[in-house]
Amino acid sequence: MEEALRTYLIPLWNAYHFFCTYANIAGYRPGVLELARASRLDRYILSKLERVKQRVAAVAENYDIVSGCTKRCGAHRDAQQLVHLAEPAAFLEESDKPENRAAYDVLYFVLREFAQVAAPLAPFIAETLYRGLCGGESVHLCDWPAAHPEHVDEALESRTDRCGRSPIWGGRCGNGIG
Repeated sequence: MEEALRTYLIPLWNAYHFFCTYANIAGYRPGVLELARASRLDRYILSKLERVKQRVAAVAENYDIVSGCTKRCGAHRDAQQLVHLAEPAAFLEESDKPENRAAYDVLYFVLREFAQVAAPLAPFIAETLYRGLCGGESVHLCDWPAAHPEHVDEALESRTDRCGRSPIWGGRCGNGIG
C-alpha cells in the first residue's frame, strides 16, 4: 500500500493540485481537446494514457482489476510517468495562447480520464479528483472512458521511451520529443 501511495496516488494528487492552482489563476475553462494543437510531449502523454486505459480495461474484464493492474498491466508505472510530464512552463504564461491552451486541455483530459480509470481502485480519491475537475455527478456514475485510438502513436512512444532510459534525459533526445 505504501508503494502504491508513493508511486501513484501522491504524484496523481500533486498533478491535480498543480493543475487546479494554475487553472484557477489563469481562469481556465475546459474546452475540446484538439490533438492537432498538442505538442509532441502532450501527444506522448495521450498515447501512454490510452495504453493504460487499454490494459486496465483488459484486466477489469477478467474481474481481476487490483492484482491485474499492480502485477500484470504496469498501469501504475505509466501513471507515475504521466503525471510528472506536464510542462510547467506552459502553465506560467497566458492560458489563451494556443500552445498553452493545449497544455491545459491535455492535462485536464488526462486527469479526468485517470479519475475515471482509478475509480474502482481508489474510489474516494477518484471521486475527489473528478468532482474537483468536473463538478456535478459522481465519477462512479460515469461510463468507462471512451477509447481514443487516434491518440496512440507507437513510433512516438518508442522514441520517447528510448530517450527516457538514456542516462541524460535532455539534450538532443529530449529536444526530439518536446
